[in-house]
Amino acid sequence: MPKLSNKIKIILFIDLILFSICFLGIYQTIKKAGLEPTSHVSFEVKEGKVLVLNILDSTFEECFLPGDILISIDGHFISSKEDIEFVFDSFEIGEKTNINLSRNGISIKEQVNLPQYYSWFYLIVQIIVGGVFFVLAVFVFYKCPNYLTANIWHWGSISAAIIIMCTWGRFTISPTGSGQLIRIMFSIAYAFVPTLLLHLTFIFPREKLQHLNRLIYPLYSFSILLALWMTVSFLFATVQTSIDWFHNFIIVFNINRLYFSVIILFVIGNIIHSYITAHEESERRKIRWVLLGLATGPPAFVIFWQIPQLLSIDSILPEEIIVLFMIVVPVTFTISIVKYHIFDIDVILRRSSVYFITFSIILLLYIGLVAIAAFFIGSITLSTSIIASVITAIIIPLIFEPARRRVQHFIDQKFFRVHYNYRLAQRSFTSDLNNCINIESMAQMVVEKLDELLKPECIGIYLLKENSKKWKLNAEKNCKSVSLKTINQLAKINEESIHIVFSNNLFVESAVEFEDISKYALSADILALALPIETQKKNTVGILVCGKKKSDLQYSLEDVDLLKTICNQTGLTIERIRLQKKLILQFEETQRLEELNQTKSLFVSSVSHEMKTPLTSIKMFADLIQSKKNVTETEKKEYLEIIEGESERLTRLIDNVLDFSRIERGEKKYNFTEINLKKVVDSVLRSMKYQLKQYDFQLDVNFPENEIIITADADAVIEAISNLISNSIKYSSTNKYLSVSLIDKDEKKIVEVSDKGTGISDEDQKHIFDAFYRSKQKNVQTLGGAGLGLTIVQDIMIAHNGKIEIESKPNQGSTFRLIFPTNLL
Repeated sequence: MPKLSNKIKIILFIDLILFSICFLGIYQTIKKAGLEPTSHVSFEVKEGKVLVLNILDSTFEECFLPGDILISIDGHFISSKEDIEFVFDSFEIGEKTNINLSRNGISIKEQVNLPQYYSWFYLIVQIIVGGVFFVLAVFVFYKCPNYLTANIWHWGSISAAIIIMCTWGRFTISPTGSGQLIRIMFSIAYAFVPTLLLHLTFIFPREKLQHLNRLIYPLYSFSILLALWMTVSFLFATVQTSIDWFHNFIIVFNINRLYFSVIILFVIGNIIHSYITAHEESERRKIRWVLLGLATGPPAFVIFWQIPQLLSIDSILPEEIIVLFMIVVPVTFTISIVKYHIFDIDVILRRSSVYFITFSIILLLYIGLVAIAAFFIGSITLSTSIIASVITAIIIPLIFEPARRRVQHFIDQKFFRVHYNYRLAQRSFTSDLNNCINIESMAQMVVEKLDELLKPECIGIYLLKENSKKWKLNAEKNCKSVSLKTINQLAKINEESIHIVFSNNLFVESAVEFEDISKYALSADILALALPIETQKKNTVGILVCGKKKSDLQYSLEDVDLLKTICNQTGLTIERIRLQKKLILQFEETQRLEELNQTKSLFVSSVSHEMKTPLTSIKMFADLIQSKKNVTETEKKEYLEIIEGESERLTRLIDNVLDFSRIERGEKKYNFTEINLKKVVDSVLRSMKYQLKQYDFQLDVNFPENEIIITADADAVIEAISNLISNSIKYSSTNKYLSVSLIDKDEKKIVEVSDKGTGISDEDQKHIFDAFYRSKQKNVQTLGGAGLGLTIVQDIMIAHNGKIEIESKPNQGSTFRLIFPTNLL
């Protein structure tokens, strides 16, 4: 924060006085009376006479008619539009003034009640734009009080604020003389702004002329002369409201306008020359900020205001719009002087140029369509404009985006080099690479971001396959023409070269150290740049290749440094991802083994329990037969049936375990013959009669009358149906109902087993055919089982070219269908 020296205090005090004068200027603008040419009545000068051109406010239709010749106002002879404004500036708003007109050769006298000249919108714009100029002028001086450029800009910007805020207003405001003071300040500022601006362009961003004073001092002297001449002539004109002295003022004022216009053109040319001869990029960026301001504000002021005023015609644009254009100037100049790198000027300029040119093309298209419509229709009418507007409304959306892209490509290629912030780009890549968990997506991300930053014609990442010496194009953009043979050559060059960049002097700046690949007969038309991707141990795992830039610019040292950094980080990322993959696989293998151990333990426990139950029954009833005295034949027969039933149950369990073991090893064999499916199902029901009777099941059997013959392995079919019936028995603890049906349907033979048991949830149905799967439902887990039955059934049906279907809902029972084809083929 600079210390407030006496010099700073004095200048800030002067600024405060000037700021007060500016607000007094706003007051005189508010009090300005007259006929505004775009709101009230417009005039034109023709053959030395002032004619009424158009009446825009119906209030004045009783006083004026188009074509009236304005002779005098309040006794003052009128010969120009400036004369009208000057005379009206001595009146108050609402005051009546006498006007002499000539209408068709007849002299007419009218009284006009003068309205407020400026709209409130103009006054708001005046305050905002003038305030921005003034505040930023003080800010620049405060930040850099000992910097000559800041001092020159300070006075130039304050002068511009005075021009805007002290524009022509009522010079008879109170206190007496304040109106004249404001107009004198306006004249002084108007005389000095062009000279100050020119002086600025010779010292910023560096001093250009060795003997600058020889040019600047005469120009400042000329500005002083203009200011004195305008001051004296205006004072004499306002003391007695003298039109003759006002004409003298207008003469020098027009000289000042011409001087202003010429200097603005010279200033723009001088800035362009400074840009061309600049030695450092920092200088060029500062100048680009200045050019942005100069290209927006002053040209609009000169083209749309100064030149029309010199030619005595109305401005093409409203005055407030022209003033709004000027607001860009203090902003861009302040940024350029104080902190030019606060924003990326290239992005702003590039986008501004693109949209300006695109909209200009569309505007020309619109004008062309109107002209074509007028040619065919005969004249430009309302209907012509409507037709052209409708056609344009259809065409413009279709052409805007393609036109914008083409213009942007042209602007980027011919005028701008696409810049990026090295540190931000590096930080962004580091962050994204750290978040990568997949090599394919990582390579794609790197390619897309580099393509966006550097704009190469092609770009690709080739990676060595893990545990292999084969290359693969993992991610690319227009890079498929680079062959794997070329990549192999680059890999060999990399092993022998001391450089880590491969290119030639056509594509990289001289400051870049590289291995010239042109001597290896690699196609320079396709490949402009290549860098190896290495791990921490310097093992090459990939190669990044780039084509030439679309802008035809060379790769800079900054570009190559960024690519080196990215290749290093990419190599480390690949190493990390592969190591993580190995660790994950090891972890998953460990988890799988643990789960397998748990499954085996559960399986052994379940099978042991399943075997223990029938063995207990067999032993108990065998002991009863042996030890119990006086066992009747009926009891003995009952005990033997139980022993036989439990033995069959035990046999089925053992068969399931053995069959599953054979299925896992791929050793399960089937003996296909023609079998009678009715007899097979009937034999299953007889073998399970004991279990059905033991659990008191209601059995419903539905067989067709005809025999059902299929080609199948009888034992396997018996095993499949037995497993389904066993499950129905096991999972029907309350409603003990079992239905077994045979269906002869065309070429399909179906065995259907239904129950009204616990049912199977939708989630469980997804896994019931998985080996060892047990439902998570508590009421199911308590029922035991090894989890092999349905797995074996599914394998049997696959072997028979059939399928198994299931319909089940919790607490509503289940239906299983074994669908057999008549023939295996």
